[in-house]
Amino acid sequence: MSQQLNLLPKDTDGISPAKLALIFLAVVVVVLFVTWVIKRGMLVSARADEAASAAQLHQVTTQLQERVRSRSAELKAETDALRTRAEAAKQVLSLAAATGRPEGYSPYFSLLTTVKEEGLWLTDVVVTKAGKSLQLNGNALDKAAVIRYSTRLNKALEDTGIELTTLELMPQSLTSTDAKGSELTTIKFTLR
Repeated sequence: MSQQLNLLPKDTDGISPAKLALIFLAVVVVVLFVTWVIKRGMLVSARADEAASAAQLHQVTTQLQERVRSRSAELKAETDALRTRAEAAKQVLSLAAATGRPEGYSPYFSLLTTVKEEGLWLTDVVVTKAGKSLQLNGNALDKAAVIRYSTRLNKALEDTGIELTTLELMPQSLTSTDAKGSELTTIKFTLR
């Protein structure tokens, strides 16, 4: 039997480690290149979106500034008109204050209706000095009724800032047949 030795290297079907390393390196380079291309495309898209957003922001800012300017002009015109009206109203109020009370004199008359005294009646109410002075004229059958009435009147007028300052009594004789011997007193109250 004979034995043969083959000194030629055997042909292997596998890939050598150097080729495998080159293939791996090529795949990594391709993956990195594809990733770079994708990221570059995303960056270009993001820059385009940023430019579009900046243009839109500039447009909206310009419109807002125009609206603020136009509204500011409108508000200034309205303010000027209101200022003119306020000045006119102020003049009217100052004239009204000089001639009387804005709410009128009805509070005085309402208050006078709450103060009553038997045997005394008012014949005249005069409001002067723009409502800061009142003069009440009347008649009374009894002088004591005048004193009671003046006390009640001062108490009723406490909250108004007006008080009785002068009281005049002028006796007069009655000449009628049924009141013979009675005395009528004319009264005058001055309140300030």
